[in-house]
Amino acid sequence: MEEIIRFYEERIATYTAIRVALKKRIYHIGTLRLLIFVAAMVVLWIGRGAGWISLTLSVFAFALPFIALMVYHTKKGLCGRDDTSQYG
Repeated sequence: MEEIIRFYEERIATYTAIRVALKKRIYHIGTLRLLIFVAAMVVLWIGRGAGWISLTLSVFAFALPFIALMVYHTKKGLCGRDDTSQYG
């Protein structure tokens, strides 16, 4: 009986460590996306009189990393799906 208890305690510890790591990764990616968005808004506010070409280039310069982080977030399975079958 103790062997069964130990087995499940190890599984709980493993999944808890995985959950903590995923929460940390989600937090870091979310913070980075927020910083990219805020930086884009600041650049657009400062450069609002610079002309359409520079504003368009600024939007693309900030949109590409933002979209890349969104795709990374979704492909890595960090978007909130409860799919833990890959871990055990």
